[in-house]
Amino acid sequence: MASKNQQFDVRRDGTFVLHDNLYIDYRQQQVSILVRRLIKLKGRLTRVIGRSLANDNRLIGQEKATIATILLSLIRTMASLHLKLLDPRYAAEYSENPRVYFGSDGFAIEGKINPAAFTTHFSIEAWNKNYLEGAITVFLKQFEAVLADKELKAKEKIQLAYTLNPVLIETIQAFYLVRSFGIFT
Repeated sequence: MASKNQQFDVRRDGTFVLHDNLYIDYRQQQVSILVRRLIKLKGRLTRVIGRSLANDNRLIGQEKATIATILLSLIRTMASLHLKLLDPRYAAEYSENPRVYFGSDGFAIEGKINPAAFTTHFSIEAWNKNYLEGAITVFLKQFEAVLADKELKAKEKIQLAYTLNPVLIETIQAFYLVRSFGIFT
C-alpha cells in the first residue's frame, strides 16, 4: 500500500522520480535475507495474478490494488538490495539508471522507463511470466555464483547491481501501468 509520504512522478518522456518510505532497514539486513524476500514476493505476485485472472481474465478494483501493493513491495526490496550492494568507494562505476538513494524520510529512485509502453496493451500476467521470472532467475544464478567463495567483493556487488537495475526499472514501469491505467489482463 502507498504510504502518505509516497510521491511518484512520471513524465511523458519516461523520466520518473519515486520517493517512498523504506520499511526495511537495509543497513541491518544481510544481502541473502533481502534476496529471499525478493523470491518470496515474486512467488506471491505469481499466485495473486493467477487467482485474480482465474474467473474472468481481467483485473479490476481490489485485484489491481493488491498487485500494485506487491509490485511496490518488490520495488522497496530491490531498492534496499541496491542500496546494500552500493559501495561508495566505487560509486562512479554504478549505473545512473536508476539512481537509488536513501534519505532521512525514506528512499528515492530516479530513472527512465520506456515511454512507448504507455500506449501499448500491458498484461501483468505475460510480463510476470515472460520477463520477471527469467530476470530474477538470472539474478539468482549470478548471486549464487558470486557467493561460491562465501565473500561478496566490491566488483561482484557492482555486477549484481547492474543485473538488478533493469529488473528494478521494469518493475517500476509495471507498477506505474497497473496503478495508473484501466483494466489489464
